[in-house]
Amino acid sequence: MKPRLFSVLISSALVLIVFAAATWLSCNKDRCVTMSCYNGGVCHNGLCTCSSGYEGVNCSTESRQKFLGNWQQNGGSGTLQGLQFAVSLTGGLTANSINIINFDNEFTQPVTGSVISTDSLIISTQTIQGSVLSGIACYTGGGIIQVNYTVTSSMGVVKTVSTRWIQ
Repeated sequence: MKPRLFSVLISSALVLIVFAAATWLSCNKDRCVTMSCYNGGVCHNGLCTCSSGYEGVNCSTESRQKFLGNWQQNGGSGTLQGLQFAVSLTGGLTANSINIINFDNEFTQPVTGSVISTDSLIISTQTIQGSVLSGIACYTGGGIIQVNYTVTSSMGVVKTVSTRWIQ
């Protein structure tokens, strides 16, 4: 083969390779084509942004799931020091709502809470059985929820509690 013809063939092959590589790399692939986001989640650049009350790679896990179940309140501050009792958390009407049964070992009516982030539960101010209560709870992992709340009785007596619910 003549050197000139060989040189033209090599140059042509290199141009084709460069052109093919440039075409391949310049394609903007939609990373969301293969991603399924559930429960109202939206895909952006291959990652799901979940709607309130859901979490996980594809938004298929309810954020409240880690809170649900039977817990043991082991003491606390103030009048609850050394006292142990059961507390149950059940799902409410929405994906981020929770009903707390036997709250403070005092209330026979469920206290409601809302999951506000993947690990935080807020107990909005509410009046139950004549007492006003509010608080916040954080799932710290390992089957433990750190709970801080205030109960004001109908007589105006304020009880502030910091405790843990253990599963």
